[in-house]
Amino acid sequence: MRSFLAAALAAVVACAGSGDEATDRATEPSVEEEASAAYELDPCTVLTADDVREVTGSAPAMSYEEHVEQNRSVLEESFDEGDYERVEGVGESAVWAYGSTLQTWGKGRMVQIQSGVGGPALDRDASSDFARRALDEL
Repeated sequence: MRSFLAAALAAVVACAGSGDEATDRATEPSVEEEASAAYELDPCTVLTADDVREVTGSAPAMSYEEHVEQNRSVLEESFDEGDYERVEGVGESAVWAYGSTLQTWGKGRMVQIQSGVGGPALDRDASSDFARRALDEL
């Protein structure tokens, strides 16, 4: 499911260009403008829970065990359960994976904190703090 959401988001972002590369480069927003815009975007306007259920046949919320089993079935022989750790006290269920990603479910929503792309990764506790704050705002 994570790869579906990443691909869907990439498709939405890829469709945003004008098709004129020279114009697109000249009007690229600054890093500060991109960060501000990211906070203003409501992810539910991109994909709703109903959209995800329609494609996957299930609701996005899952237990730690379900999350691990889903990844085991997708990754098959490259799956290593040592890459996953249950996290208590964050939402209804939370998983820390690959030393850089926290995925949690609460209030009918999934919050994923992923770091370490292009820089140092947050640790599990910092990611958990961000996820708690996000869930508090839902």
